[in-house]
Amino acid sequence: MLPVFAALGLALPGCGPGNDRDEVAKILDRAFDRPIDSADVDLDSTIRVRGVPQLDRPIRVRASGPYKSATGKPPQFDIDLKVGVEGGGASIDTGRVSVGDRAFVKFQGSLYELPRDEVAEANKAFEGDRAQHGRVGGLGVNPRAWIASAKDEGEEEVAGVKTRHLSGQLDVRRVVGDLNRFVARAGKTLATGAEVPRPLPPSVLEKISQVVRNPTFDVYVGAGDDRIRRLSANVQLNVPEADRQQVRGVEGGALELTLEFRDVGGDQRIVAPAQSRPLSDLTKQLGGAGPLGLGGFGGKSGQGGQTPQLPEQQTRERPQGGAGGDTETFQRYADCLEQAGPQNTAAQQRCSQLLQR
Repeated sequence: MLPVFAALGLALPGCGPGNDRDEVAKILDRAFDRPIDSADVDLDSTIRVRGVPQLDRPIRVRASGPYKSATGKPPQFDIDLKVGVEGGGASIDTGRVSVGDRAFVKFQGSLYELPRDEVAEANKAFEGDRAQHGRVGGLGVNPRAWIASAKDEGEEEVAGVKTRHLSGQLDVRRVVGDLNRFVARAGKTLATGAEVPRPLPPSVLEKISQVVRNPTFDVYVGAGDDRIRRLSANVQLNVPEADRQQVRGVEGGALELTLEFRDVGGDQRIVAPAQSRPLSDLTKQLGGAGPLGLGGFGGKSGQGGQTPQLPEQQTRERPQGGAGGDTETFQRYADCLEQAGPQNTAAQQRCSQLLQR
């Protein structure tokens, strides 16, 4: 989520008719040179995985809320994030609120404030990188360079605004390379006390580039204000049989994503919540895991090696409804993963049973 909202200072297009490649390229150049300083943001993505029984149903990720940014100030946003499995099962309601000097994590209906000194440190690092490299360059990403080719699809209306629809393909190597650089800098600029993933080695990046097939994108540029109103992407991948064991049996999958901007340039109002609890309360509640169970927010990562115990009743009894039930389910899941460790695939698969009943 953070890469999306940190990079909203990207920019979005100057439009006009243009059917030849040079004209379309100019539209995109203008688009990614002009920032979106404020908007209501809606993200909807679906992840499909083939070859893993525990992931036989699509995973749905949705995020929405206001965003605004200004020169010399850190971005502000109030984003709700919901992660779940299509067709039922446990879902996680989380999100982030940032009002500049204060930041909060949302989780299952409650808000938890991050330590203010860590927020200040992260803001200082972020602004330093942004001043040196620009809003997006400071994160190590250059979205305009991701687009390998594009064409004009004509006019369409998005959220009540007339737009120019451009479509094309993505340069996968540039995308994964930039996202890897983002990960490398994330700890300094955006972590705010969170444990962040490590960058992937070049060999893994090359492998990702090889398995992705015909990634497409669509950009909808406002005809009147030269700003992007919608971004969509569709990525398919097929894992060679010889490599499937390394990725836990995954045969392939797909990612469908749409990011829409409404009320662009509006007077979005973002305020700190009236009531919140310390973030330490949440990390204790989740046994040191972040809200999505991926390590984070200051908790210690699992040391691995141990096979977690899954009593029969633990996999069959599921808390009933409501935020408390989902929180308890996910806490057991996070604890189970921590005991399993990153190398114990069989144990991790047994942990997933906790989310399926």
